Amino acid sequence: MTSQTDSLIFLPTILLFLIASTTLINHTQSQTQEQSSNYDLCPPFNCSNITFSFPFSRSSSFGSAQFDCGLPGFQITCDHSSSIPSSIEFSGRHYQVKQLFLSDLLVTVVDHTLINDIKLGSCTSLENLTNSISNGTVGGGAALALPVGGVNLTVFKCPIALPSRFFNEVVGNYSCKDGNYSAYIWGGTGTRRPVGPLEMPIGCEHVSLPVSGASLPLLASNNITNGSGDGSQTLLAQVLSNGFQLGWPNITDCDVCQMRGGRCGFDGSSRGIVCFCQGGCIK
Repeated sequence: MTSQTDSLIFLPTILLFLIASTTLINHTQSQTQEQSSNYDLCPPFNCSNITFSFPFSRSSSFGSAQFDCGLPGFQITCDHSSSIPSSIEFSGRHYQVKQLFLSDLLVTVVDHTLINDIKLGSCTSLENLTNSISNGTVGGGAALALPVGGVNLTVFKCPIALPSRFFNEVVGNYSCKDGNYSAYIWGGTGTRRPVGPLEMPIGCEHVSLPVSGASLPLLASNNITNGSGDGSQTLLAQVLSNGFQLGWPNITDCDVCQMRGGRCGFDGSSRGIVCFCQGGCIK
């Protein structure tokens, strides 16, 4: 009788244990299935012969669910019918993605809006570019930014002709068609020294344009200040067509995720990095 009573006493405990175990197993299976599903939704993707993966993602799907395949501010617009098939928005402006170096945490971009304006003789984009570059911050603990030690090209937009002493440092100039200004391309990169604060031409606006180091020989070998404005515009457009680089910080949580066989993602609710694994992550 006593043994039957003891069995009845322990029966609820056993049932509770079985229920808890079953619930835990189902929850674990559900999490694994969800991770596998998100893993399958976040493969690397190709756009304009460039393969993108985290922290980049497609702009067409970003923000449509709690989890995303990339960080905010790293969205790629892929449109093969466009003259710029792969582009990224950086502080309200679209740039062509020319090259991607994921292992080096660098992407090369080209500002076609600025290049087209320069070809038309417009100086409007020269006014906007500095703010566009300096405000390039995003959420999620990472941001696209100009790398330390990058090369900048100085352009002065002046309402009057520069004094003759400045022309030794200028490699080109042209008249702006949208105002009584001229744009002077300062050769303060490569073999030429950078402009100092005391050398700023009076009444001129200063714009610093990020450029590729590969453009320096082109600037150093050209001095067309006495030539046509079209020649200077062509030179500047050619230099800018090489693009410039933006970088982002290394994301340790993502490195750990990838070593475990997972794919990195972004949780829009917690604003943190998540790891998607197919069938469970390696411990």
